[in-house]
Amino acid sequence: MNPFLSIGIALVIFFILAVLFLALTAWSAKKTLLKGETAWSAKLLKIKRKSHKSNSGEESSLLKSISNQTDDFLNSQKKD
Repeated sequence: MNPFLSIGIALVIFFILAVLFLALTAWSAKKTLLKGETAWSAKLLKIKRKSHKSNSGEESSLLKSISNQTDDFLNSQKKD
């Protein structure tokens, strides 16, 4: 068999496989590509927080700050 013919057949097969892969990827992402929707959103997830006490018995100010900022962000996202 001619080496140019076998290389040509291999390139055609590779091209067909690449097109099929891209089509499959586009088909699986059609919700975001065609409708412009978000594929996944964490806005509706309920966050369960436990009170973390430091050794002195007070709640950590860092954890309290993070909790307050998270609540503010989620509340602002609900308003939008």
